[in-house]
This record gives sequence, structure tokens and C-alpha cells, in this order.
Amino acid sequence: MFIKNNSLSYFYLFLFILVSQAHAQGLIGTYYGTRNFDGPPLITRTDSQISFEWMNTAPDPAMMADNFSVRWQGTITVNATGNYTIGLRSDDGCRVWIDDKLVVDAWKETGPTFFSGSVRLVSGRATSIMVEYFEATGGAVATLMAGLEGQAPVTVSADWLTPDIILPQGLPKVGVFSNDRRATEGRDRLSFTVYRIGGLGTPLTARLSLGDQVQAGVDFVPFSTDVTIPANLSAVSINVTPINNDIFNGLRTIDLLVNPSDTYARITDQPLVLEIVDDEREVPVAYTIAGEINSDIPMTGNFVLEVTPVINGELDITQQNIFTFVPSVSYSTPRLPANEYELWGFADSNENGRRDMDEPQGFWADGSVRTRVTLPPDRFDAHIRFKFLLDMSIPMDQNLSDEGLESDQNAGDMDTQVLVDAHINPNDMMLSADLEIQDKNIAVDQNLNDQNPNDQNNTESTTQPSSGCQQDQHTHLGLLLIALITMFISLFQFFTHRLR
Repeated sequence: MFIKNNSLSYFYLFLFILVSQAHAQGLIGTYYGTRNFDGPPLITRTDSQISFEWMNTAPDPAMMADNFSVRWQGTITVNATGNYTIGLRSDDGCRVWIDDKLVVDAWKETGPTFFSGSVRLVSGRATSIMVEYFEATGGAVATLMAGLEGQAPVTVSADWLTPDIILPQGLPKVGVFSNDRRATEGRDRLSFTVYRIGGLGTPLTARLSLGDQVQAGVDFVPFSTDVTIPANLSAVSINVTPINNDIFNGLRTIDLLVNPSDTYARITDQPLVLEIVDDEREVPVAYTIAGEINSDIPMTGNFVLEVTPVINGELDITQQNIFTFVPSVSYSTPRLPANEYELWGFADSNENGRRDMDEPQGFWADGSVRTRVTLPPDRFDAHIRFKFLLDMSIPMDQNLSDEGLESDQNAGDMDTQVLVDAHINPNDMMLSADLEIQDKNIAVDQNLNDQNPNDQNNTESTTQPSSGCQQDQHTHLGLLLIALITMFISLFQFFTHRLR
């Protein structure tokens, strides 16, 4: 009878233990007296939630208020399947793993900040979770938060968590993770983290490969590709500094891959791609003069642009380029190699391929009929202007303003064009154009001076008649007066004759 009652007591005790374990909630927290889990743990306990505002107090009387670290482990089970935003509101650094995936890597000193990542969780399925945290000095905060994507994350409740630690089977697993996967040489740096799941009790060395697009010492400051994770640590971070040079190499990638080993298993056989962006612009080997001629008054014939190379300060007529375009349409020259050029343009009214005396020619803003430009330009705000006189008896007005040109330069691959955007101003009978430098990453604002000189609101940059123009006008008025007097005398003589 005694034996039967004793057996029954053991049965009830075993049943109590099973029921207690079935209803256990929270995560197992292991607390260390250093920032990086060095030395033996000071305390190990089950925390029902990770929801702490320790601020300037210690997590436990056995610990100090600063310079400590905590590792929480267990499972998380959600009640709705979907993509979740999960992370830690942390002061200072933290990392969060879900199964084999490192979803949060913010191992740095910081003020209270919510660091998060995205992961898919299945309703009712217990999923392994590990949270690491360290406190440096000052206030200490650690709050685990989660929520379906599109919803505000909230503190993870105790009934989502269990202290069951799911240990990986077989060899520890090794992976790589990065928050900063793109860096511009001379300005930024890359960083990545090598981490492991399991096998925390011993050091582990992972060997990495970097792909064949980069070369240590040429593209980045060399670092060891044999990365050792010390005992009791889950991860180490590596910084990569791109080398700044004056050579255009384009976009280069570091294809970071964990090599196979008989001491660990790879989490994935796909590389983590890091990008190094060149800060030099690719200089094209040829350039184009392009644009439009839009006329508000009739123009006949063609627009001819002569582009002559300048070699050692002299015009090389043997390599002269003569381009003919139909007015009022877009035009573009063939590609021209980098060099200095002299430009001259005229309206070929009779289409005989040359400029006759009665055909208007182009004048630049300085009053010259020819100007020189260097391709590629030495600056991005190059600004010159030319115009055609439709009546050669009217001298060109040289008092036009070049105000309003601004440029916004952005780094990027260069596709330069020299643009000539032209229009006719019917008020001063001139064809005006701006020559500007433009590529797909450089926006240029241009304000051509085509305002009406008679507009009362036009207080600046108006075109005033030149002295030569005034003299011609006086001459025309004198001729008109003589013609009127002659006509009056003829009429007087006519009527006098009829009266007789």
C-alpha cells in the first residue's frame, strides 16, 4: 500500500512538472558583467518579457548599472501568419536572431532607438529567438517589440514567449549580414557581421571569399578573410574601407561568401553582395553638339554650323566639320572627340553650302562671329550665346544679359552633350541661343533674355538700340521726309497745272 501511494505521489509530481513546463512563459536571460559576454555569467533567470527601463539602475543587485550584457533565448509563437516587423528598442546595442536569420544588427552605443527587421512567422509554430543586448554607460533600455507589417509594433507579450531553447543539430551554422551594403569611395565605409548559431562554448574561425571583381589593396584596405568568433560570442563585425583613387573603375561588388568547412555549416551558399561606388566620373571619349532652332518668323534655307579643331593654337582646316540642319527641328552633330573647337554658324538661305553676303551669320555674346569651346568643358556652368541678324543693315546689339544660369551637380555616370537651344526673338529680330553643359545627373536652369523691351515690368536685361541702329533710323526718317516733300511738290504742280 505504501509503495502504491509513493508511486502515485511520484506520478502527481511528474504531472505537475509537465503542466508547469507547458505553461512556462518568457525567455531565459543570461546576464554578464561585461559588454561582450566575457567571463562566467553573473545570473541566469527567466524573464517573462523583455520590457526593461533600467535607466541608471542595475538589472540585479549582483550586477553594476553600467557595462553589462544580456543574452535572451527561447521561442516566439504568433497567432497570425504574416510578415512581421520585429526588433528591440534599445539603449545601447542589440542583435536579434529569428531561427537562423540575423534580422537586427545594431551592436553600437546609442540612445533609445527602435532597431528592427522583417521576418515571416507562421501562426502556432514555435520559432527560435535569440536577443543579445549590451549597456555601456548612462541610461539602459531594452524592449522587444513586434507587429504585422503595416501595423505599429507593440511590446511582445509573455504569452508569445517560452523559455525552450532550440539547439541546432550537428555543426554550428555560420552566416554573414550587413546593414551597410553600399559605400562611395573616399566618403563611406562598408561593414558586415559574421555570426553563428550554436557552438558558443568554443572559438570558431570562418573563412570568407570576396569574389573576383575586387582586389585587396586596390579597391579596399585589406582585412583578414579568416574571421574568428571568440568563445561565448555569437558574432563579430568587420569594417571595410574603400580606397579613394583618381581612376574611374565604375561600380564594383564584393561577393561575400562563407566558404565550406568541416567545423561548421553554411547558413546559405548565396553571397552577400556589397557595392563600392566610384567617386570619379566616367569621361566620354566623344561629345555631341545638339539642340533646336525654333523660329517665330519665317526662315528659309538651312542652318550651317562649322566646327573646326584647334591644334596647337591653330585651326586645322583639314579636319573641319560642316554640319547642315533644317531650321525649326531638333539637330545633333555626330560625336566629336575631346578637343578645342572653333564654332561658326550662319543661315544658308539659298542652300549653296556657303555664306553669301546677304545671308545672316551667327554672332556670339562678345560680338565675335566665331568662338572657341573645349570639349569636355572645364566647368559645368559653361554659358555662351550667339544670335543671327536677319537684317544685315542693323548692327548687332551686344548688351544682352547672361543672368540666371545655375547648375546642380550630382555624382553619377556622365553622358555629356553640348546643347544649343535656340529661338527667334521677333522684337529684336535676332536668333538667340545658349550653349550649356548638361548630363543626366546635372540639371541646369537657363533664362534666355527674350523679354519684350517695351514691357514695363522688364526693369533689367532689356535690349537697347545701338548708336549704329539709331543712325540708320535717322537716315531712314530723312529719306522718308524727302519723299514726302517730293510727293507734296508733285501734287502741287499737278493741281496748279489743272487749274490753268
